[in-house]
Amino acid sequence: FVDGMASSFRAMGDALGCAPDGFIRTTEPRHKEAVAGMWRRLRDAGYIYKGEYSGWYCVRDEMFYAEGELVDGRAPTGAEVEWVSESSYFFRLS
Repeated sequence: FVDGMASSFRAMGDALGCAPDGFIRTTEPRHKEAVAGMWRRLRDAGYIYKGEYSGWYCVRDEMFYAEGELVDGRAPTGAEVEWVSESSYFFRLS
């Protein structure tokens, strides 16, 4: 599917008579190397850290909800929620 979309974007540029300075796929080694380098610099500078996030999660909505958003213990959409804790990376904001 994604290969077809990439081809469509390239063809669209040709049809419009314009071209990007570079077309990169996230699966390309140069993209992976650039992202890994950026991640290392951010981590080494203390801008990102690994922590834990907890909250009311609704699988159907694929969304976390704050306590105040729940309606009778359910998501505003009426779907069930469950308390979930998961490891994640965060940007240090201060």
